[in-house]
Amino acid sequence: MKKYIIFCICCLVTISIRSQTIVEQIKEQLEQCLKDETFRSCDYNKFFYKRSFSEMELDSIFLIHKNYYENTNNSHYKILSVMKYVYDETKNKNIKKEILYLAEQAINDTRINYSSRQGIAGLYINNKLDLSLFDRRMKDEIIKNLNYTYKKGYIKNNSNNYWMLNERVILLAGALEIKEVKGKLYAMADSTDSEYKKSAQVALCRMGDKRILKEYINHMQSMKTAELEDAIHKNWKNIEYIKQPEIVDFLLKILYSDERGRYTIKETIPPDKLAYYAMRAIERISKNCPINANNILGNEKEATLIKMREWAKNNKIIINRDIW
Repeated sequence: MKKYIIFCICCLVTISIRSQTIVEQIKEQLEQCLKDETFRSCDYNKFFYKRSFSEMELDSIFLIHKNYYENTNNSHYKILSVMKYVYDETKNKNIKKEILYLAEQAINDTRINYSSRQGIAGLYINNKLDLSLFDRRMKDEIIKNLNYTYKKGYIKNNSNNYWMLNERVILLAGALEIKEVKGKLYAMADSTDSEYKKSAQVALCRMGDKRILKEYINHMQSMKTAELEDAIHKNWKNIEYIKQPEIVDFLLKILYSDERGRYTIKETIPPDKLAYYAMRAIERISKNCPINANNILGNEKEATLIKMREWAKNNKIIINRDIW
């Protein structure tokens, strides 16, 4: 028994030393990077590659980065790039929220190069995002991004960074249904020259704007098969993002169609039916679809389509609006 207790104590000491060593190494390397005005990229691969971390270690790594971020007033995007690993691995929702909040602040920080801010948005704002993480202060950062007043004479280029708007932030505002930015979204959606026109229209569709939604659906339904196939290939994420009943109706029409596209992976194989896309989309956006349509082999598509059509005839599709 005595030997067992000694063994347990040794194990705990070893775990503690391991944790301290990893964290101290990361702290030391981050400190070295911050001494360099150009903030050269830290080689974190040797710490993170094929290694699992405990929650305690993840918490410590996050706090090290957060403290340096705040104490040095260094908003460099590489800090957020490293913290993405912690964000993905931790089960602590508070840490996820804090990292997302830091990412939002960096996206809105005009001291950071515009392309780097776009990179941060790409890392954090995507279809894997948990919308339940966003609190009032985080929504305020989104409002700040969309309501930014541009300085006269400034344009988007690499010599100045006053360009604030970000396509992903616009879509995030729609997914979170932030009413305070509706005016800004309408201005972009109805503009003749805004590069964010389409993103604003899609965001308003997600928010349930009947006029914009009707225009969007009518445009899709007016397309010929070839055009529709191209639109689906290019815009499937936006189509599924909208998550309104009108989109379900649109997908159901495609589901019951036997029209095929133009593209095929081999001359001897006929092009896929557009309905194959619809069945996958229905599974992805619904809460109650029991049919696995996304992880199937090519020769299972037709049998799965038959099942999906039968299920859709007898069940109402419940849209999952809690996801991106």
